[in-house]
Amino acid sequence: STGISTKMKAIDYIYKKIKEEETQKSTEVKFKDYADNFYVWGKCAYIKRQHAKGRSISKTHAAGRRSHLINHIFPRFGKTLLQDLNAIEVENWLVGLPLANGTKNDILYSFGIILREAKRERLIASNPLDDVERMADLYREHDPFSLEDIKKLFPTDEKKLIEIWRHPKWAVMNYIMLTTGMRCGEAGAVQWKHVIWDLNGLLVLKAITADNIIGPTKGNEKRAVIMPTRTRELLAWWRDQSPYNELEHFIFFGQDGKTHLNAKTIGRKIPPAMVRADIEIGDRWLSAHSLRHTYNTRLQKLLPEAMLRYMIGHKSRAMTKRYTHITPEERLVELQSALSQIDTAWE
Repeated sequence: STGISTKMKAIDYIYKKIKEEETQKSTEVKFKDYADNFYVWGKCAYIKRQHAKGRSISKTHAAGRRSHLINHIFPRFGKTLLQDLNAIEVENWLVGLPLANGTKNDILYSFGIILREAKRERLIASNPLDDVERMADLYREHDPFSLEDIKKLFPTDEKKLIEIWRHPKWAVMNYIMLTTGMRCGEAGAVQWKHVIWDLNGLLVLKAITADNIIGPTKGNEKRAVIMPTRTRELLAWWRDQSPYNELEHFIFFGQDGKTHLNAKTIGRKIPPAMVRADIEIGDRWLSAHSLRHTYNTRLQKLLPEAMLRYMIGHKSRAMTKRYTHITPEERLVELQSALSQIDTAWE
């Protein structure tokens, strides 16, 4: 029917026809139409395939990727045909977004997965985002709170303490994170049964995960931490006021004693408290995670390294060192013990 009489010419003819059909298909598909169900839990074919292969993609992870589409990619490229997407246009758009570089890279990754799937389905010949350079990773460490900051945030006067935190629950929760090094998700998962009163201890066994459920701690490391005397006293003070203080109740509950908080809710309590405490931030990066950095920085001078690493939940010395903020002047004091050895080198 085609007039082709040899096998090689027939194969070449078929390949050309397939390519023509693929080109025709891609010219008809707009990006939003193709990606309409992408990262939608229960509908996204890509996620279902990853799960079938044993790869873990959580609802929270999928929701984050979906937000990249809804908030950024669809508004700009939703009506663009798949074949018309090009690296330069995407790169210029990405550079101009008023977002942190890390967020831009996340958006680029979400975008790239979709176009990789389009290539896999032969809707486009190549993925144009393969030629888009990632933004520089400008990671910045959290700063610790100073002793003056701590006194302002957690005054000994109970009335002033509540003025700053608006509720004893938030005051006690944040002071516990400061003085035990617990992560936000770990503090939100602590129940009254985890308090060992006669040993001034807290058991850190669970955490609120990224999916907003109670699960294992980071690294699945169960540990115990020592509470300073004031922390223990504040916790007892909160227990006397809390409407939910049975052993199975969450200490820092959500709607009721059996409902946990959202970890993001925990982290949002620090910024307004800093404003009310009149803390000058300057160029420092202070957040709820800074409480953990502060704990590590202050305790590293007092505790054996192995003990500190155990209580803060670090597996490596390098990670603990990252959380330690010591000035060159403080290091100089520590180095004084080596002065005699250094002197002998030049005698």
